[in-house]
Amino acid sequence: MTEPSGRDRAGPAPNGTSTGPSLTRFERFVVSLSDAMCKRTIGLRFAAVTVGTAAAVFALLITIITYQLQAGVARQATELEHLSDTKLSERLDSEAKLAAARVRFQLSDMLPRLEAIAQRADTGRAVASRNVVAISQLLGPAAEAAHIDEILIVDPAGAVIGASDGAVDLLGAYRRINTSRLKQGIARVVETSLPNKPFTERMTVYARDEIAQIFRANEPLSIAEVAVYPLFDDFGEVTGAMVGYRKLRRSEPVLQEFSRLTNTGIVVLGPDGTASAAGLADIPYAVSAVPNSLLLRMANGRYIGRCVTFESIVDVCALAPLNELYLSRNELIRIAESDGQSLIAKLIGLGVLSLCAFAGISILLVGQVTRPLAEITRTVEAVAAGQYRDKVAGSDRSDEVGNIARAVEILQSSLRERDQLRANAIRQNAMLRARDHELNLQNMRFDAALNNMPHALCMFDEDGRLIVSNYQFEKIYRLPPGTVSAGVTERDLMAAIGPLLAGGSGDGNDGAGIEPTTGVHQQDLADGRTIAVTRQRMLGGGWVAVYEDITERRRAERRIMELATRDTLTKLPNRFVLRQRMELSLADIETTGAELTVYCLDLDAFKTINDTLGHPFGDLLLVKVAERLTEVAGAYDTIVRLGGDEFAVVTTTPQTDEARSAYAETIIGAVAATYDLDGKKAAVGVSIGTAVAPRDGREANELLKRADLALYTAKAEGKNTHRFFAPALEEALNRRRDMEIDLAKALEAGEFEPFFQPIVDVRTRMVTGFEALLRWRHPTRGLVPPGEFIPFAEEIGLIGAMGEWVLRRACEMAAGWPLPLKVSVNISPRQVRSRGLVNTVMNALAATGLPASRLELEVTESVLLEEDEDTVATLMQLRALGVRFAMDDFGTGYSSLRSLRAFPFDRLKIDQSFVRNMATTAESLAIVTSIIDLAESLGMATTAEGVETAEQFDMLRRAGCVEIQGFYFGRPRPNDSVPEVLQGFGMTWDAAAIAPMPAPAAEARIAEARMADHRTAETTSANAAAQSATAPGASLSVGVTDSQPPKLRAAR
Repeated sequence: MTEPSGRDRAGPAPNGTSTGPSLTRFERFVVSLSDAMCKRTIGLRFAAVTVGTAAAVFALLITIITYQLQAGVARQATELEHLSDTKLSERLDSEAKLAAARVRFQLSDMLPRLEAIAQRADTGRAVASRNVVAISQLLGPAAEAAHIDEILIVDPAGAVIGASDGAVDLLGAYRRINTSRLKQGIARVVETSLPNKPFTERMTVYARDEIAQIFRANEPLSIAEVAVYPLFDDFGEVTGAMVGYRKLRRSEPVLQEFSRLTNTGIVVLGPDGTASAAGLADIPYAVSAVPNSLLLRMANGRYIGRCVTFESIVDVCALAPLNELYLSRNELIRIAESDGQSLIAKLIGLGVLSLCAFAGISILLVGQVTRPLAEITRTVEAVAAGQYRDKVAGSDRSDEVGNIARAVEILQSSLRERDQLRANAIRQNAMLRARDHELNLQNMRFDAALNNMPHALCMFDEDGRLIVSNYQFEKIYRLPPGTVSAGVTERDLMAAIGPLLAGGSGDGNDGAGIEPTTGVHQQDLADGRTIAVTRQRMLGGGWVAVYEDITERRRAERRIMELATRDTLTKLPNRFVLRQRMELSLADIETTGAELTVYCLDLDAFKTINDTLGHPFGDLLLVKVAERLTEVAGAYDTIVRLGGDEFAVVTTTPQTDEARSAYAETIIGAVAATYDLDGKKAAVGVSIGTAVAPRDGREANELLKRADLALYTAKAEGKNTHRFFAPALEEALNRRRDMEIDLAKALEAGEFEPFFQPIVDVRTRMVTGFEALLRWRHPTRGLVPPGEFIPFAEEIGLIGAMGEWVLRRACEMAAGWPLPLKVSVNISPRQVRSRGLVNTVMNALAATGLPASRLELEVTESVLLEEDEDTVATLMQLRALGVRFAMDDFGTGYSSLRSLRAFPFDRLKIDQSFVRNMATTAESLAIVTSIIDLAESLGMATTAEGVETAEQFDMLRRAGCVEIQGFYFGRPRPNDSVPEVLQGFGMTWDAAAIAPMPAPAAEARIAEARMADHRTAETTSANAAAQSATAPGASLSVGVTDSQPPKLRAAR
């Protein structure tokens, strides 16, 4: 049938108005007939599918039922038969294991009962008496009460000396024991047992065993337990052994109870037959396997069972009547048949559900045919109303419904395309009008941007004629307005600006030779300005030129270059230039063989001038120094300011060390002359370090570093001088660096150790305390004295951590010393100024239990140099806790007397530098005497350090010194040597007090002191003698510098 056109198929619009002529009656009839035929064809197809599906479902059901009934029952019968065997076997096996456990317990229970009998006091007395009758009367009732069939008593030699049954042949039992392995068991028990750890033996035997035949209670077929336990007398000696025998009863109560509980027969089989049974009569020892089963057939097939082996000679079996197996199997088969009937019922239900499913499918299929037709009808109506859809329902089908749907899609597509063409034409017209407006707007913006850009711009076509330009071009070249217009060539423009160029003739030919090449070039104008011209080719021919005034940029670049290479203050070259020229000079000397000399200069006392006169005068001084260096240097020498008050001179003029030294002296003399700084006179010195290439290096950095090392040496050796670099300087620097690295790791590695030097009371010649002196046990260098590493610790900031460690270790060790010995710990200035010192001391005292009165802290007067209130407050807090203070190295600082006024010290320590020279110089003796007098007037005690001779001791005693310390009385030693040190002074190691005791060393020193007293009485005035007698106070001080890194000193 032909498809009606879109116009003829158009129906009424949704609002009721007609959008085209209506269908004729004939056309409507054709459409109706076609619809009916389509529906009939689809219905027949649905009927065939439904009938075929139902037939297939019922055939499948019949097949499933037949297969399930025939194969399923047979398979389940076999499986259920095996399952019944397995279940019964598992039950009997479990019960056999439980019965075996009860048998094992029943037999093993004899040993503790035998132990109880052996440990009775009357048993020991009866055995000791060796009275056979007494032993029998005692053990008979005891064995019966313990359910032990027979007990034998054996002495250590192996002889049977008694039995629980008086009828036992003791001699025969002895012989049988000697021929059986029981003899070795008894010997092990006798030889190995201890009173608190007895050794026992136990074994399970059967009737024919050689051990079982020893006992009178042995019976045929029996299974028995034999145990041996040692016997001890009142002194713990082994007096023999007790051997117990307990057999398993033919009707064991434990097994009878277990049989009643489990409703199972229990049989205990030995090598000879049934030893015990419960729940069944005696069963002959005949066991055979059941085919295809885990069970055993016993008693001529009347019972089935499972057995477990016990002690390798005993089988414990659990039995059940044979008919129980068949009852289980029949029950399982009955269950299987019931399951089969249930399966049939399920299959019937499945068939009913299948039919219902096919009926539902048929309904769904019919709906799938009718619904697309309705959708197609609605689509046609929508197209007639001018509404289009993306897809027509049913167009993907291959039947008649699909043909109709695709025809409607073609009609809809044609109408949609027509409407889209009309809409596109309208839209494109609107876009053209908008584009025209946008182009006009862009032209306006381009013109505004062109004339407002900071650079001049000219655009030329491929013939070199100007297309467009902005007014900035005339402004940059300062041309009259109207000089530049469209159509002129670039050659004409260059001719116009030619007279403006630097060196231009003004005849208009200066720009004639300029070609329109791509790139950037600069034009220098006669008025000093510089114009950068950038040309760039354009696609399609022509080019664009941009003109920029870069005059200020070039000035800034020159200024930047000057700043990058010159020192802003002195106008000398800087480090950057120095490095460049050194590299060039080093490259030259490689070929010429000449030598390059590098001088590093550092002004001496510049900081003083800078701080006193002010920074402006300091800057002026640096400028004048630079001027003098420039005057001294040669034309080819390079003078550089490195920064601050450091300069460098690089020259190739002097070629010998003498000439180089003369050159350096010339510089020193020039710099040292007096300066006039705006009316203020000033003078500075200069230290110089010299390095020579290639002798001292071939790299710039290397030469500068080595000249720097020489400079530091010159400053350290007195300043205002010069030194040459030597390899030893670098080696010393490397050693210093290694020392710092090792020191940083030493604290964690535990390489520090405290040594203790005694402090002795001058009057009593007794030790009042110790000062701890730090030692570093380096793994490769050995014992390093503190004078070598303490300064490094202060420089690298480790002194604080080391000080805290030392304080805690000192308190910890001193807490173990006898009373009233005290410990003295040096505290560095950095520790005192830290805010945590008070907490550190309190924590150390609390952790070690040392009383605060036994701790003395030594500080130097530099701590109080600045009279810091916080520092004094810290010291006062510690003093309030009971801690004592001593001023160390008194008289060697800057403000000793002011320090004494700032804080009330308990003790002054006289520095060893004064003590050392007392006997040779009157000045040192006067200083020591003055310090002692000063301390006494202020109520302070004194301690002299570094006492090494008897003469020094005698002089200090006469001067009234309270305590001394030094090699004369003892060198620093480890903490474990403190008792030995005290003993050497005639002092006992007593936790409550220090009492003198005879000692050769102490007596010798006391005698020497008495002789010195006698000489003093003849040469000293009565007033001095009285002073020396009263000066020593009752207080005792101990100087301990802990064994780690705080500010510790080498031993004096």
